[in-house]
Amino acid sequence: MRRSRAATRARAVAALVGDSGTASNARVTAVVGANAVTLTKEVTTLPAAPVIVDVVSPEGVDVRLDGRLLHGAGPRVLTAVDLTRSTGFHRLQVGQQTFSFATEDAKLRLDGIEQMLSALRTSGTGWSGQLLFSDGVALRDPHVVYSWLDRCADATLECVRRIIDVPLSISRSDRTPSRRGGRSLHQTATTRLLRAHPDRYLEQSPAGLLRLGGKRYDPLRVVVRTRTTSVESAANRRAVCLVSRLDGLVSEVLAADPDAHVAERCRSWRESVSRLLRRPLARMLAAGAPVGALAAPRQTEEAVAARYRESYRFSVDLTARFGWAPTQRVLPRFSYVDRADTIYQAFVATVLADALGLAQTAPVLGQMPLAFAGDDYEIYYDTHPGPSVLRSWRYGSARPDASRPDVLLRRRSSGEVLVIDAKYRVEGTQATEDSRKDVSAYMALYGLDTVVIAYPGQSPARCAVVTGQGKTILELPVGPWPGLKTELVDALPRLVAAMRPPVY
Repeated sequence: MRRSRAATRARAVAALVGDSGTASNARVTAVVGANAVTLTKEVTTLPAAPVIVDVVSPEGVDVRLDGRLLHGAGPRVLTAVDLTRSTGFHRLQVGQQTFSFATEDAKLRLDGIEQMLSALRTSGTGWSGQLLFSDGVALRDPHVVYSWLDRCADATLECVRRIIDVPLSISRSDRTPSRRGGRSLHQTATTRLLRAHPDRYLEQSPAGLLRLGGKRYDPLRVVVRTRTTSVESAANRRAVCLVSRLDGLVSEVLAADPDAHVAERCRSWRESVSRLLRRPLARMLAAGAPVGALAAPRQTEEAVAARYRESYRFSVDLTARFGWAPTQRVLPRFSYVDRADTIYQAFVATVLADALGLAQTAPVLGQMPLAFAGDDYEIYYDTHPGPSVLRSWRYGSARPDASRPDVLLRRRSSGEVLVIDAKYRVEGTQATEDSRKDVSAYMALYGLDTVVIAYPGQSPARCAVVTGQGKTILELPVGPWPGLKTELVDALPRLVAAMRPPVY
């Protein structure tokens, strides 16, 4: 028994320090339905379905899935992962060993993600998430950064300004040695000090205050309570660090050479930041701020005072979204992009609008329900378009719906519409059956006989047709490949011919 326990501890320690001889002890199996697949060092592609991941490893080794610690009993960990709508790669770490697996939907990979972001470079986008990778590294994109600044920068600067104008101070009680006591004497601490160093702090005297062993002594030192007040608190330092962090985000956006509107707003934020950080109090707090001041635990004043509550809320939000150091390093393709589906949706709307010659109506995509407009056509993006544009059969019911078509193409003269659903999923080189079920719900809801699925298939962007009983699904491959605009222009007559007047 002793040998067995010692061997177990040795294996666990070896795995934690990265001993290559024990890495092979970990066994990972992915169970999909009745099938079991053993994961290896090579990336494994799994179906887009619920999966049970079974990890058998040396006891005591941490098991993390996409950075999240998994808990299990002893050396075995079981966890359920729903990959039905997964859009990328996942990373499983067992001690020092790494396993990667992807869904069958992850066809564009990181190169495709970066190409789509490049296509969106000239227009702001309104998604709120960071591009998060499973190994904890962030691929910072100016669109994501500007989206946060657009929503939070002005309120953050005003909040911190009010804190610096009238900062709350903290009162701290300390105990210090003194030659005199008085009302501030701390008796317990004084007794402890004198007992610890009687030769240093006691002096024999016939009329001494203390009697020990038949002799009397006077104390040379006593411990007294002192109270100090200071504005150098964790909450005040957090507010100043928040402004400095905001200045860094502004610099990232300006470095990407944004359009004139975005650049003007960023320069305005930078000037406001500079004015705040030149304040004497801000300089003092910044000089004494420790590393990690922005992520310090919540302070009492941040739960009581409104301006401090707001500062704390912005700090938590910023840390959650941009918690890792910015990097332009291109990561290995075996990474999971959390917002790939949203990026693809924005990409589809933008390239279709470009093919139609439509202009974006606002600097931030999604800021207005009507995202693109032209003389003949207009596009609504990821929004409930309103009853005058499109309504469902449930509009006048006791339970009205709030459906948000990804892309809604509308002819201005007649009001005819076409619903286009952007699905970042593929099955082989075709759209998935799950996507067809989703758009069939749109057909029933709006009384339409034709809908479009845009999916990341392969060039050329030519519609495949699924038709029957007077209903049609057009499956249009759309991806960031050369010549996409020309192919979409060629596909437009088919799409325009499928437009119909709203039924309800």
